Amino acid sequence: MRGNRTIRLDVSGGEFLNPEGLKEIAKNLKQEMETNSDIILGDYEDTYFNLSLKSQYVFTWAATFCRKSRPIFVFLDDDIPFSERCLIRSLLDLSPMERQDLYHGIPIHRNKVFRFEGTAEDKWAVIKSEVPWPKYPSFLLGCFQLISFGNIEKIALGMLFTQSFPNDDAWIGTVAYRLGIELKSVRKILRKYKIPSRKSVNLKRKHGICFNFHKY
Repeated sequence: MRGNRTIRLDVSGGEFLNPEGLKEIAKNLKQEMETNSDIILGDYEDTYFNLSLKSQYVFTWAATFCRKSRPIFVFLDDDIPFSERCLIRSLLDLSPMERQDLYHGIPIHRNKVFRFEGTAEDKWAVIKSEVPWPKYPSFLLGCFQLISFGNIEKIALGMLFTQSFPNDDAWIGTVAYRLGIELKSVRKILRKYKIPSRKSVNLKRKHGICFNFHKY
């Protein structure tokens, strides 16, 4: 249920929300853990409507358990190619103070808030009690984000006091906006090395903008 509407999820997670599907997921997850030593941050049914919950688990875990090392975090979709070597070179070009204040990615400005209208965008739709305004504050696309530990810590705390809504990228951006954290284009630090690949196999993803972020 979303407000007074019943939404059916047939794809992107919804097809597994049944007893047999959940058993298959549990089996695959166990194998994934044993093969790649993955860390389990939470137990929940992953749908488009709780992506913000997933993000909150990640930010809270990072802020809690990485305090001693205070690393820089790269949030990356699994179909976004990049060069670790070039990323490190880009970060080394920055001053220590700049590396402590990273909130970089692909900025989206004045993005429309979707309401329920019986279209394909309904999976991103929110009700007015969640988001009363017509446009979101500026936010970073989730396919690539570069965030320093200090900002991870602030955002994780701010999440506890900000009502969540399904569009996780916009929700994180809203939290950052309330905290006064300035988002910046990744172009400012990665343009010189043009890290993304332009291989045809990678250009098929839905958000082609992610492969051109040295332009933004």
